[in-house]
Amino acid sequence: MKREFLKDLGLTDESIEKVMTEYGKDVQGVNSKLATAEQERDSLKSQVTDRDTQIKDLGEKVGNSDDLQETIKNLESTIKDNDQKAANDLLQVKQGNAVENYLKDAGVRDVKAVMPFIDTDTVKFDADKSELTGLKEQVDNIKTDHDYLFQSGEPDKSAINATAGGNPSGAPTNDDAFAKALGLHNIKED
Repeated sequence: MKREFLKDLGLTDESIEKVMTEYGKDVQGVNSKLATAEQERDSLKSQVTDRDTQIKDLGEKVGNSDDLQETIKNLESTIKDNDQKAANDLLQVKQGNAVENYLKDAGVRDVKAVMPFIDTDTVKFDADKSELTGLKEQVDNIKTDHDYLFQSGEPDKSAINATAGGNPSGAPTNDDAFAKALGLHNIKED
């Protein structure tokens, strides 16, 4: 409201001043409420912007989380596969050792020479009991067909048979032919 408008209405300066004071109080209250509303609006806009940023960050993290979850699943699968492979490899090693030990106990001269005659697919190894099945029959057949691969029941004559004896002091004796040949037969022992 303008003072000139009130003057045109025929009000005195004193009346105009009173009206303007009251009007100022009302306008000031409205302006205060408007300023408060604008501050609340700005605050809410800021909060909405912050929330949008947080939602976006969470969305990215969820996306990363999905990627991480997928990576974790892949790693768990790889670990499970590797554990299974390691268990199978260990079982194969145990079976191979059990077969070699059985063949040695059966009197095989050379395990590598006998292995081509054994069908390892039919040999089963029970790791819990440490038992082999399907090998005894094959070894018996190989003994029949290729007995030269197995040691006979007779002792091996090619082995060295060491016995105690000799001259531990290393000093020549009178009956030592070698000592006599070297001219050491005149040396007396203490």
